[in-house]
Amino acid sequence: MGQFQSAEVCTTPACIQAASHILENLAPNWKDMDPCTDFDKMVCHGFNQLHDSPTVGLFAQEKTNNRLLREILERPYEEATAVQPYVLRRRDNAAEHNFDMAHRAYAACMDSDAIEAAGVKPLMDLVNRINEQWPIEMDYADDLFDEADDTAGLHKVIAALTKLNVRTWNGAPDGARGNRKPDPIDQKKQRIIISIPDFSLNYFDSEGRAYLDSNKTSELKDQIAGAFRVVFPVSLNEETAKQLAGEIVEMEISMLREASKTAQDGGNSSTSANIFARGEGSGTTDPQEALKKTIIPLAELRSFAPVLGLDVLVRELVAGGSTPDAVVVLLPAIWSTFEQAVKKQRKIVVQSWLLWKVIKQFSANVESNELKNLDLGGDAGSNKYDTCVEHVDDSLRWILDQLFVRASYPELTRSAAAKMATNIREEMKVHVEKLSWMSEETRKRTVKKLDNMKLNIGFPEHDPDLRSSDDIAEFYSGVNITSSFFDNALEALRYQLVSDARMLSKPTSQSEWTSAYSHQTNAAYESTVNSIFMPAGVSRPPFFHPDLPEWALYGALGTVIGHEITHGLDSSGRQYDENALKTNWWDDKSVAEYAKRQQCFEDQYTKFELVGPDGKKYPGNGNRTVGENISDAGGLAVAYDAWIKERKSMPNTWDQGLPGLGDFTHEQLFFILYGNVWCDALTAQERVEKLRGNPIHAPNLHRILGGTANSRAFKEAFKCPKKEPECEIF
Repeated sequence: MGQFQSAEVCTTPACIQAASHILENLAPNWKDMDPCTDFDKMVCHGFNQLHDSPTVGLFAQEKTNNRLLREILERPYEEATAVQPYVLRRRDNAAEHNFDMAHRAYAACMDSDAIEAAGVKPLMDLVNRINEQWPIEMDYADDLFDEADDTAGLHKVIAALTKLNVRTWNGAPDGARGNRKPDPIDQKKQRIIISIPDFSLNYFDSEGRAYLDSNKTSELKDQIAGAFRVVFPVSLNEETAKQLAGEIVEMEISMLREASKTAQDGGNSSTSANIFARGEGSGTTDPQEALKKTIIPLAELRSFAPVLGLDVLVRELVAGGSTPDAVVVLLPAIWSTFEQAVKKQRKIVVQSWLLWKVIKQFSANVESNELKNLDLGGDAGSNKYDTCVEHVDDSLRWILDQLFVRASYPELTRSAAAKMATNIREEMKVHVEKLSWMSEETRKRTVKKLDNMKLNIGFPEHDPDLRSSDDIAEFYSGVNITSSFFDNALEALRYQLVSDARMLSKPTSQSEWTSAYSHQTNAAYESTVNSIFMPAGVSRPPFFHPDLPEWALYGALGTVIGHEITHGLDSSGRQYDENALKTNWWDDKSVAEYAKRQQCFEDQYTKFELVGPDGKKYPGNGNRTVGENISDAGGLAVAYDAWIKERKSMPNTWDQGLPGLGDFTHEQLFFILYGNVWCDALTAQERVEKLRGNPIHAPNLHRILGGTANSRAFKEAFKCPKKEPECEIF
């Protein structure tokens, strides 16, 4: 892709940078190491020494991306063009207006004097305004919540917080687009979705066990109590604050415990696992029948839990737009248990829980030594540039993205990435066609699903169109950015609600960028629209540049693209058919054969262990991470085979090497680049803590070891004794 040199070794700046990256990570004694058993140590030795924790190979580019955006945001409009000659190709009113908004938001975030002068007052004022909707009265602090007297007050607070886009009953559901999700029965429509609340802690692991020890729960109680001593509408002594904090935590736990029991009785789950997964179960084996039961007419919504005010919440979520006829409510049966838990509390506990959500949401936007000591932010007066780049991203993402794309993402890069993504998707179709264990009908429909899969590369072209400053200006026409950092944070959340409601009336689009954004150093697959998103931010040196040899492109970014494509067929993605509907579309035999192979991955990654700083061994969670592990293996396999085909179709002069890496074959270098993607700089303790936090991804070193153990091509390239993959589906 763009290699037109006749020399055997590529010496363009991009190639030299990539070679340097590989060499600095390579172990000095790599020739004495066995890549078949110690590949992670061989290719990642230097990464840990050269980078600060918690940097990960591919995502180290995030710092580079943020530094570029800092350069742009800290210059006046006219000078911004000096960052790159094509940052702003022409002066026009829309582009200048957009730039000024982003520049003003960044400047307010970096204005430490103003933030320190304001102190905690902006947050205190906000808490007082919310409290006015349903005032806390200490003279009646012992009164229980009274349905007749207190429901109206609770609904007022729910409405006020929803207008601010502070989540109360509506947690952040998996795979949602803001507060929306494609209709599970008719994917052309979009619906408001109501999931369970986001609680202060993930009290249970994926198996439904309480993995947090009493120390963690105690720390949370101290945090809430300390926050209430600093920011609360009435003065609290230490004892009262601690009592309130303890009851808030116990209320959350009781809500989850009762919801878990209800789900179990309904045939959904034997543990809290599906509660936290925000599942859609209903006790039936037909997914469509289960999903139909989650679509609740708005007229019936209030009856689910009248006290909670779910209908009030929905009306505010549409932000003045047309009220929907129905909404999706995940696990409908559990809402009455949440209501019962609320009605058992003292009124002041329910009021304080809602105020705690406000404090937790906005404490990072003020300056307060007390909140800082509670690990609740409070350090906005010392904001660094990367924090403020993220702040502008929260407020004006598409303006920031356009600046980034124009500065660093030429069309040649985009076309090269698009071509590679297409080749890899085609190769996955070839792999599927060869699966003897899958029935012919299932293979045919799986290939159709791959044909229907949308490959979104670089940046969005609608809602808004990043190529048009006018379109972006129109998108943000209702945003008011001021010199106040705190007010801008409020405005950012509020406008997310507005733009989300605006999209609700439009048909579901496979090209709406909600799960990814252009300067992001990550990628995504959305099963409910059967689309992958490959942002411009991940297509940067040293892992991607049109000058790099094909093996480098496919070994790094190609394996990431393959990973996302495989997500469409992993343990979760395969449940969605070629029309992105969750159905039983695989025949029983194919399902059983898939399950056997899936079990191999679960067992393999559970056997992988991390060694903590105390020498204790911690097993992996192969069940929790299985979808990611299947996608790693499938992505690596199809990216490699796609590269081999591409190499055969190109002149030999394009199959170049990199400086200083002549000891390796290009096949070996493909996998060395893959390993570099997942090198990390975490300490042993950080790795263990991350593992115990129940992540959906296996530890990075296990991703390297598992990916290569499951690759026949790797074992052949490095002449390993056993060539068979340990686990394989695609």
